[in-house]
Amino acid sequence: LQRDALVKHRPDVIVWWSRYDATDRIEPSGERLIAGTPRFWAAQVDDFRAMVDRLTASGARLVVIEQDRPGKGMCDAPGCHWFLRQLVERHDLAEHWNAMLRDAAKADPRLRVVSLDSVFCKDTKVPCDDSFEDGLARPDGAHFSAKAGPVVARALLDRIARMR
Repeated sequence: LQRDALVKHRPDVIVWWSRYDATDRIEPSGERLIAGTPRFWAAQVDDFRAMVDRLTASGARLVVIEQDRPGKGMCDAPGCHWFLRQLVERHDLAEHWNAMLRDAAKADPRLRVVSLDSVFCKDTKVPCDDSFEDGLARPDGAHFSAKAGPVVARALLDRIARMR
């Protein structure tokens, strides 16, 4: 499906944003690779390189958004899922991932990396203060509200336009 869309539309720019790259991963064999271990990072780098090759094969430039800091709303409720708890409590993993992205972009002209934390985070904490108008930019700490989404989208488009 993705390959067909790339062939059909031949995009100039592809934007990739994922929160899943700095938390434990389950291999096809069922083995769980613990985030931060050497095997985990090696697997992440291999998958990232393959994804870059796949998405840029037709000449597109890939804009990768750094993993953002979670917002205040993440893990507020009792019984927070381990994945979300890890995003909040082990943000060092995301910082390591983001540094790897920036290093990859320095070495690969097909890549650009952008951060959007400054658009909605009002401090440098984790979780960050993402207060916005009459609530939070991300009420659940991850997904943007209907009011905040267009603000973030405009900021992203502006940052991409300045990269050209």
